Amino acid sequence: MRILLIEDHQETAVAMKRLLELEGYMVTIAQTRADAIHAAGSGTFDVVITDLILPDGEGAEIVSMVRNLSGPMPAIAVTGMATVDMAATARRMGFADYLMKPIHLDDLRLSIDTCTRRLN
Repeated sequence: MRILLIEDHQETAVAMKRLLELEGYMVTIAQTRADAIHAAGSGTFDVVITDLILPDGEGAEIVSMVRNLSGPMPAIAVTGMATVDMAATARRMGFADYLMKPIHLDDLRLSIDTCTRRLN
């Protein structure tokens, strides 16, 4: 399964990539909106995982652009700045799931599996 991981914090992105690759996923990291658009234009992905707040855009906006280039795919929102109703807000924004940082691998794996199973 191919994952586009949009995360601006370098250490977090690298750690998540390594953990996901150990689980057998193929992961491409994008740290900016421009990186995400470039990746979406040059490859196909099964799921996108994105931070909700990036220095050069909001996660929902970037996911919309990625979907325009790569086609429909589930998106999982992640953030360290949660509010009480953030999960509902993320779903209204078009995300299939929402996870709070720090993210546990088991939760992330379950979220990916659940989101992609809904498409099949």
